[in-house]
Amino acid sequence: MDGADLEPAPQPDPRDALLHGQCPVLPVPRFTPFLPLARPGQRMLLASNGLFIEARTAALYALQRAGAVAPGLSLP
Repeated sequence: MDGADLEPAPQPDPRDALLHGQCPVLPVPRFTPFLPLARPGQRMLLASNGLFIEARTAALYALQRAGAVAPGLSLP
C-alpha cells in the first residue's frame, strides 16, 4: 500500500479536538526511552501491558494503571 489508496481523514469535530487537547492518548514507545510529562497536565498512555493515566501538577507526579489490554490484542 503506497498511501495513494487512502482516503483523506475527516476533519475532527471541534469538541473532539478540545477533548484530545485536554487529555491526549499516546502510544508508549517500545524501543525508545519513555519521557514522562515535563509540565503540568495529563494524558492517557497505551502500552502493551495496559492503559495508564499520567498526571503532573506543581506538587505531584502520578502514573497509574487504569486498565488491562485484552489478551491476544495485537499491538505493535
